[in-house]
Amino acid sequence: MKLTMNDINKKKQDAYDIYNRYQATMAGQSNDDTDKLECDFDELAVELGWESSDLWEVCENQHSASQGL
Repeated sequence: MKLTMNDINKKKQDAYDIYNRYQATMAGQSNDDTDKLECDFDELAVELGWESSDLWEVCENQHSASQGL
């Protein structure tokens, strides 16, 4: 299935939401299951045709930009 730009942007936003939930969980601010978050994140990366580490870096960069870093 070919992804549209809207599909890609939605999946990237979903990945960023998972990234934020993972960070909150690691900081003790949430009780989400980190294994499930990692699995969901990896699935999104596969759907996008990306490596998980590359998608994670995009999320880190987005987070840094939102913090003015």
